[in-house]
Amino acid sequence: ATSMVADSTVAVGAAAVPTRELDRIAVKGRGEAVAVFELVQDDTAFAHAEALRAYAKGLEAYRARAFEEAAQQFEAALALVPDDGPSHEMRERCHEMIANPPPADWRGDYHLTSK
Repeated sequence: ATSMVADSTVAVGAAAVPTRELDRIAVKGRGEAVAVFELVQDDTAFAHAEALRAYAKGLEAYRARAFEEAAQQFEAALALVPDDGPSHEMRERCHEMIANPPPADWRGDYHLTSK
């Protein structure tokens, strides 16, 4: 299970709690997307740290519409930490975006269809 918090919560306690940015999500019925973060354990294991770096690179490529490169980064994260749910989700989203590219004005936000 992933513990998620919004960017406003992270801003309050960023120094005390390590986080990983997961995505920018727009909730149905609301305007702006907000960044959501996962609370991560202070794990210095090489595989975990490398997986977090691969995820960050994947997220950057995803937002730049480089979906194949992003999928490769999420695959790299999964090779290191096979049960990483966020990497699974983002890899699947990349495959969806490759098959059905988003509109030209897409900014990398994910829109939830229900609250």
